[in-house]
Parts: sequence; structure tokens; C-alpha cells
Amino acid sequence: MADAEFTATPVKRRLAAAAAAAFVVAAMAPDVSLGQPAAPASRPDGHFGAVADPSAWPVSAIGAITIPWGANVLTRCTGALVAPKVVLTAAHCLSRGGRTASPRAIHFSAGLDRGVPTHHSVAERFEIGEGYTAADDAAWTGAGADWALVFLAEAIPVEPIAVRAASAEDILTLSGTGSAFQVGFGMDRPYLPSVARPCKVGQTPLDTVLRYACLTNFGYSGAPILFDFDGRPAIVAIGSRSEGNPDPDRPGGFACSAAGFAKRVADVLKGR
Repeated sequence: MADAEFTATPVKRRLAAAAAAAFVVAAMAPDVSLGQPAAPASRPDGHFGAVADPSAWPVSAIGAITIPWGANVLTRCTGALVAPKVVLTAAHCLSRGGRTASPRAIHFSAGLDRGVPTHHSVAERFEIGEGYTAADDAAWTGAGADWALVFLAEAIPVEPIAVRAASAEDILTLSGTGSAFQVGFGMDRPYLPSVARPCKVGQTPLDTVLRYACLTNFGYSGAPILFDFDGRPAIVAIGSRSEGNPDPDRPGGFACSAAGFAKRVADVLKGR
């Protein structure tokens, strides 16, 4: 699954300025240089999930990551707050065509409601998951290191979402009871959050990679997959790439499991 690529028009740029940090764009086309193409939406309305309330937690802690690359082109992914100044997203979102984004070009917009964010910040720096390489973007195994932490210039005054590595028992039990869900901003609905619940999640031979059938359109890269643990949501994985269409009702993909990034997130929260 790749990020979404957008081409802006002058009218839309004026709207974006009026909406402060919101990026409003006209035409949308997939960036085929990253990962595998997303499977087509199978729902009659063309959407991968239902509209979520952008003001309700934990959706309010999930936002769009947008990066302008010049020539009126920007890419969009999804990120989630794991600390007031730290956003978790997919590593492949921070590069394009062999170029790595400048931190100050990375925008995080939380609480997006019809394109207008409740909170916004640019990045100061970012950290790519250990072992990630763009050369692995086409392979399902590459999803295991496809994570990044974006450190924001300004704190976002929204409760962050906890990160938890799910056990095999958690995956089997909670996914089967409908306690798994995914939230993101995809090409099918870029200016409002989409939620897919229930979200089917399963294991692979690698503990750092999960299979899932939820939100797999362009733009949902980095979108958190959450489990309700005793009624409290926690991030157990983030969307990475599509695997085609294994489910007749929902396209599927491979996710980067929290088994690969939970420890690093915990260290960051401890100031390490």
C-alpha cells in the first residue's frame, strides 16, 4: 500500500490557506513508486470504512500526515499520536522517488473535519524504524520494519494512544470478537476520518507482520489498527501495504506489528 499523491490547483491552495494547516487538493493519483497498488474498494459507495467522529477519542489523536514535494504535488498518509509531540506512522511515507522529506516539510493535522484540523504541527525530526529499507517496499516481509516516529515542533493537546504488542492469543480472541478496528485518512475520503470496525487481523510467520482486512486504499499507510483491551483502545499495528483482494467484502494487506516498535515507543516516552 502506498501513500496518496495529490496535485493542487490555485483555488484549492487558497482554500488551504484559509484552513490554516489543512491541505486541500483537487486531483488525486496513486504514487506507484511505493509499495503495492491498493485494491479497489468493493463497497458500492466507494469507501473503505464509515465516517468517524473527528472530535471523539481515540479518533481525535489520529491525523493526516501531508508532505509537499514541489511542483504542486504532496503525499498523504495517516499518523497517530503516541505522545503529545510524537506521531507514529509508516516509514515509507517519509520518502518519495528516492528523496527523503525535510522534517519541516512534514505536517501533522489532527481532528480533521472536512479538511480543517483542530490541531496542527510540523515536524522537528523523525526516526525511521531499524532495518527499514525502501528496497523492501514491494515485499510483504518489508512491512515488519515499515514504521517511523515523527517528533513534532508543537505539542498536540490531545490524549495520546497507548501502544501494545498483541500476543497470539490477543490476536485470535480480540479480532474474532470484533474488538479490532482501524482509523485513517484515505484517498476515498481524505478530509474526514474513516473507521473500519470490525477489522479482521491475523498472524504471519513473522511476529513483526500481521495480515489485516480493513482500510487499504492509498492514504491509509500508517493508519493505526487498534484492539480494545478491557474497553481501552491501544495500537497493535499500523497499515503498511496491500496484498490484493483476499476478502470479497474488504481488501486486505500487511501491517507493521507493534512487536517491532512498542519497545522503542516505550523508550521515547521514558526520555531515552
